[in-house]
Amino acid sequence: NWPLNECVWTTQAPFLRLYTEYINNYNTGLAVLTQCRKRKEFAAFLKLRERTVVMNNLDLTSFLIKPVQRLPRYVLLLTELLKYTPEDHVDYESLTQALNSIQGVADYVNEHKREAEGLLKVVEIQAAMGDSVQLVNPTRRLIRQGDVKEVYSRNKLKDRHLFLFNDLCVVAEKNVRGGYNHKRTHRLDRCL
Repeated sequence: NWPLNECVWTTQAPFLRLYTEYINNYNTGLAVLTQCRKRKEFAAFLKLRERTVVMNNLDLTSFLIKPVQRLPRYVLLLTELLKYTPEDHVDYESLTQALNSIQGVADYVNEHKREAEGLLKVVEIQAAMGDSVQLVNPTRRLIRQGDVKEVYSRNKLKDRHLFLFNDLCVVAEKNVRGGYNHKRTHRLDRCL
């Protein structure tokens, strides 16, 4: 018998929150790697290294995804362990506690990933609109966006693109460069 209450699952779970930064930047890392692979010297270097025994013929992206997959795998492992552990077993309570701890960390990481993606989306919209409006704000989140028709002057319609944020509604028009021209902004706190 090995007491789980002294196990790494329960004592080290809070430290697994450090995965948040890695996971939030994973896509950026892949994009940088893709750009670097376009350089012949770098691509040749990777190809040479990937053929080694240490790399087990796997490419670098196969290793980069492992930390992203780790927390969900821990949750699955602990769920399976708990499933096959009798409730009267000495380790059942500790195993339940470990699963709750790891699940809590996974939820924390997922929530922060969603927040980072939301902020990145606001930054992308800002870039598409240029400096005509200031959208980037740490508390601003995109709720929905889509094409609409604006009615003006007796049944005449104009194509518009609407961005609904948690605090603003921005009306824009698509431009030929693939971006947006800002038309107007409505603060939602003034709409009530």
